[in-house]
Amino acid sequence: MERFNRNGESVARFLQNHPAVEKVFHGSQAEQEYASRGWLSDYGSVVSFVLRNGDLEGLRSFYDHLPGPLLKAPTLGSNHTLVCPYALLAHYHEPPTFFEYHGISRYLIRVATGCETDLELVLAALDEGLNNTLND
Repeated sequence: MERFNRNGESVARFLQNHPAVEKVFHGSQAEQEYASRGWLSDYGSVVSFVLRNGDLEGLRSFYDHLPGPLLKAPTLGSNHTLVCPYALLAHYHEPPTFFEYHGISRYLIRVATGCETDLELVLAALDEGLNNTLND
């Protein structure tokens, strides 16, 4: 769990500093009083974000060309980092007003960071995918 937490924070920091990313959602951004309690003892490994080019084409440019070791999967809880266009998959049939009401992008991307020991490979793959959106 320590590695999952540490990797999640590292991915969140990386995404916050990438020019292709508009907004990042991770517990490490919240006030300290909101930190997870109990057996998790930290912020966890799930990170969500919105691309600066936050439309369907931007999402395609990122997601359709993601290199390994990233895995495309709409789930959580793997030793490997998983990526999915969460809001689009989970709420595909919802109208635009649903997303407006909840204050999220239809093209929100979720990363479930794994417990890889060499996170640099994961960050390099994210960087490659994100850089594809800068050319749009």
